[in-house]
Amino acid sequence: KHMSHIDVQEEACRALYNLAFNDENKSKISRKGGIQVIISTMKKNDSHASVQKESLKVLYNLAFDTENKTTISSGGGIQVIIRTMKKYIDNADILKEVCKALRNLSNNNSENKMKISREGGIQAIIDIMGKHIANANLQKEVYRVLRSLTSNNIENTCIFSKKDYIGVIICTMRINSDHVDVQEEACKTLRNLATDDEHKLTISSQGGIQMIIRSMTKHINEANLQNEACKVLYSLSFNKENKMIISRESGIEAII
Repeated sequence: KHMSHIDVQEEACRALYNLAFNDENKSKISRKGGIQVIISTMKKNDSHASVQKESLKVLYNLAFDTENKTTISSGGGIQVIIRTMKKYIDNADILKEVCKALRNLSNNNSENKMKISREGGIQAIIDIMGKHIANANLQKEVYRVLRSLTSNNIENTCIFSKKDYIGVIICTMRINSDHVDVQEEACKTLRNLATDDEHKLTISSQGGIQMIIRSMTKHINEANLQNEACKVLYSLSFNKENKMIISRESGIEAII
């Protein structure tokens, strides 16, 4: 009823966001048509950054529910979220919420993974990564959504062969070398990509092995990072050339 009243929309979304921390409420909001109302609000108020941000936060919370993932997607939510991402490419706060919403929507949902990809979502996410390369808080969420999109999804993983996406990922890792959480999420993403034989070589040729080992050495006391770095080196070392590069770059010493 108050779709054009910005203050009402903001406060309504904030209330729904908090209510959606409860599993029963997640389902009830959907049953009462709340998801479609939120998507409609985003469409109608696409020039109001505050409404977009609060709406995205609600969708993120609602998308923890399996059925809600489908409802959001079938209601046009993925297209609206990606449109918001492109429109607000300079707004890091909104982009962070976009990444979180897309991560939840794609997590354990193969149809949504493919839909996000078909709608240009992966390209848009890589664009965010390049444009906000020194924003560690945003990069952490970018890596997380890329990891979700490439987890157990060969089609999405193969997209990274077509363009220099892996180069952007490693460059971002290099720029944010002081940030442990970014390094950890980067390793998780690279591990997904390293399941592909071609990507094993690309990661190596783009300096990824050196960057992983450098991160291990720099953050030697960070157990979670060491764990993820060892996992990606394990995957990369299935390639004969990479075995030699890892050894030559003091990877064995870093592991030991």
